[in-house]
Amino acid sequence: KKPFPSRTGVGDELACEGAPVATWEELREGLKGLGNLVLVAQIKRSYARKFSKLLSETTFGHTSLLNLLRDERLVDVCECRQRKFDWQHVMVLVGSDVNEEELIPVDRNPG
Repeated sequence: KKPFPSRTGVGDELACEGAPVATWEELREGLKGLGNLVLVAQIKRSYARKFSKLLSETTFGHTSLLNLLRDERLVDVCECRQRKFDWQHVMVLVGSDVNEEELIPVDRNPG
């Protein structure tokens, strides 16, 4: 089967095969299984590979993955930060042992 095109190219083959979409419960547990610090740009691909489920921000009522990760329902699971050295957004699990000096907090409530 030929994957259908997408902006990100993430999970296209799973989408073609009718892979299920993650639920809130699966999202919460799945994010915990991705690692203590993950580039936001890699989360969809990592989630699809590890759990064989699509992670779609629109399913959860958001227009971007970053906004989904900042949702109040995930406040006890993860936080979004920016790395100082390259400004990429990362997801950090709550309670993770990461080098805080290299990260800048990202506002949970985007303006």
